Amino acid sequence: MKKDLCAAHYSRLRRTGWVDGLTNKPDKGRPLVRRLRRTRESVARIIVRITDRRVRPCDPDRFAGGLHTLIDGLRKSKLIPEDNPFAIRLELEAEEVSRRKEEGTFIEIIYP
Repeated sequence: MKKDLCAAHYSRLRRTGWVDGLTNKPDKGRPLVRRLRRTRESVARIIVRITDRRVRPCDPDRFAGGLHTLIDGLRKSKLIPEDNPFAIRLELEAEEVSRRKEEGTFIEIIYP
């Protein structure tokens, strides 16, 4: 630190206390993470289970990528109040079926 600064600048920083704050000293004070107390019980979330049944199952990222519009539609039709992670629990399943007649995307909404 002393080599990078000129002598006058370093002495001014030392007088104001800035140089002492730049050294790496362990903090013996408070912990870094504070524990929060719960003020109320958690609310039970709505379970939205989407099952994709296909003869040839598609990639998981392709299946999950198209769900944004579907979940927004559930919210706009007021089947679910919100689509944030605190209001719903989203479960995705993929099943392989033997016939094309059994193919489809099935949505289950389980209210607490």
